[in-house]
Amino acid sequence: MSSPKGSSETKSLRVLVVAADAAWSNGLVSALARVGFDSRLVMAVESVTLATVHHRPAAIVIDSEFVQIKGYKLMESLRTIVPDTPIIVSVPSEQTQERLKAMLMGADDALIRPITDQESVLRIRRAMEQRSGIKRLSSENKKTKAQASGIKEELSGLRGQLLRNMAMLQRGVDFHQRLEPGLGLQPLLKSSLRNLSQQIGIHRMAFLGKAHADASWFTALASWGLPTSLEEGLRAQARGEFASLLESTAAPAILDRLGSVPGLRLELGIFSTCGFTAIIPVLNQGRLVGMVLLGESRSGGAPDKDTLALAHFLMTAFVPAINAQQLREKEAHMSTQALGVLVSALEARDPYLRGHSLRVAQIAEDLGKRHGFSGYELSMLNVAAIIHDVGRFEVDAELWSKPEPLSESDWKLIERHPIHGERLAAEADWPPQVLEAIRSHHERWDGSGYPNGLKGEEIPIGARILAIADTFEALTSARPQREALSPAEAMEVIRAEAGTKFDPALIFTFAWDENALLVS
Repeated sequence: MSSPKGSSETKSLRVLVVAADAAWSNGLVSALARVGFDSRLVMAVESVTLATVHHRPAAIVIDSEFVQIKGYKLMESLRTIVPDTPIIVSVPSEQTQERLKAMLMGADDALIRPITDQESVLRIRRAMEQRSGIKRLSSENKKTKAQASGIKEELSGLRGQLLRNMAMLQRGVDFHQRLEPGLGLQPLLKSSLRNLSQQIGIHRMAFLGKAHADASWFTALASWGLPTSLEEGLRAQARGEFASLLESTAAPAILDRLGSVPGLRLELGIFSTCGFTAIIPVLNQGRLVGMVLLGESRSGGAPDKDTLALAHFLMTAFVPAINAQQLREKEAHMSTQALGVLVSALEARDPYLRGHSLRVAQIAEDLGKRHGFSGYELSMLNVAAIIHDVGRFEVDAELWSKPEPLSESDWKLIERHPIHGERLAAEADWPPQVLEAIRSHHERWDGSGYPNGLKGEEIPIGARILAIADTFEALTSARPQREALSPAEAMEVIRAEAGTKFDPALIFTFAWDENALLVS
């Protein structure tokens, strides 16, 4: 059926009819006008290109006789002028070969005459709809490619940031490993300043803190490369403007740049006289608990931005050690809080991943202790648990939140994330036991896991522990496609797969309690 004249579908849509046969062309022009098209008739082949430029039609119907005269050049010219406009060629029934030629030249359709005006109109309308659909798909495809390119660039930047963060974390671990246990806070601070000096290449520094909780002044509790006579004179009011500024900004500062701030002259004068150029605030839960003063850099003057950032990171990571007044084992003394800072940054973009690694670390550390892990071995298990999923950032982010079932090719990409994680950890110089735990945490006891299909005790013990901890945490956390299971329900799932997916000896020690994360 024809649409009524002037319908919203066809109103203002112009159709150019190019033909020498007045009887046929006039009938088609009239039929098009009846359903609301603004149709124009061109009867000279020399006028086709000019008419197309002038009218910018929504469709062109052209007699095959004209195509025979001008050939491919005419079709190419029209396509250049109106690339999204359908071109329909009208062919007499005795010239059916011309239909094929026209289609090969790029025509969208061919009308074999004789043909009714109604069918011609329907065919023209269909060609316009098809071209419109192609244009829309092309536009969407371009938009999708642009979005994909943006995501790729963002992931590339995230990967670079990930590597920088992991390298910084490794330096933080080295920093903690070198700390020497002392009998109190002062020996610990002295050790931290010596190691900080080695890390950033600055040979004069001091740590100012409160001698006791109610002290009104921050005084020098430890120093490195500073004469004792100068150390004794270092101080800053605990409730003064200088301390308030450091607490509010929570960022490193160059002392020379603070000279214009009223009320800071006393502290700035004391610090400058002692040869200090920059200061690092040390905060605990948003409250200023100390400050680290830094002398000149190796090249003279204040430290650069990267040096200040590293010093700030290391001293922020050191805060838990100050609070606890104790260190981890001498081979791998590291702070869970410091590792948490990095993991939170890495997982912040994924709401379903946020906090996952730290919870896995809690479970893995508990299970490791019950299995007899201690000291360095337990510390490395904790590190492996915290960074076990870093390889996720090498896999297309869309795959992790895809609502529909994953294809075989999708799974192959996802199953490479432990390999990516191992490589990233290796680039940050983590030890072998961390690398093998990351690579194999998706291996299964019966050999059905990935990436290598390891079986039984071929799987490293750290990876076997991570497999249980990772699964338990995942089951008890909400995901886009399901709600979280209770600890009891999760334990039933895991116990049912002891000896198939999981090490049965480890499952034997694994249980849950409403008042504790894990108990034997």
